[in-house]
Amino acid sequence: MRRLGFADKRITNYAETAATLGVAPMVRTSKNRAFYQSATKSVHIAKNPNDWYGARQTIAHELGHAWLDQYASPNPDAWREIREAMKQDWARWQSWLDRLIPGWRNIGRSNLHEAFAQHIYQTSFHALPMPARKRVSRILDYIAAITRGRYGAGHPKSYWANPTFPEHEAIAHATEAYVSGDTWWLQISSAVAEWFYQRTGLTP
Repeated sequence: MRRLGFADKRITNYAETAATLGVAPMVRTSKNRAFYQSATKSVHIAKNPNDWYGARQTIAHELGHAWLDQYASPNPDAWREIREAMKQDWARWQSWLDRLIPGWRNIGRSNLHEAFAQHIYQTSFHALPMPARKRVSRILDYIAAITRGRYGAGHPKSYWANPTFPEHEAIAHATEAYVSGDTWWLQISSAVAEWFYQRTGLTP
């Protein structure tokens, strides 16, 4: 990923992250989806580890949801703190986006993954290996989280109407980025990353 100044890395910190955040009960499902279920405190992941919904990055993402759900319960200020951190990050994201893809705000949601893959990796989105596709999706979904669905792609716009879902996705993406060794994402999202480090005790 030369344009962003770092190379793809294998996941190296999963065990440390899981040990720090706590391992939620994990259910392997035949369904083509992945999610954290608050009522049972369980993470649901597709059976195939090579599937988009069964990949280790996905497990890390859902583990982030599980940790935040349980951390924020006795710490309700967490939602406001994360929201403020996301606002701080948005200025850095807009500066980077304007340099990378002038006119990005006018690209249709259905074309964003392909446009970002071409600009970052100089190839099509579906030609990318899983870690790179996950990274493009992480970027676009976090943009959607910050802007409550106005920009970006990933979850449908209706998803962002829930008052805590944007903050949930911010920490889930931070967990996924940390576990994936995506130091660039954590640097450009430095306010959220700092909140994440301080509350979890993990180190950059």
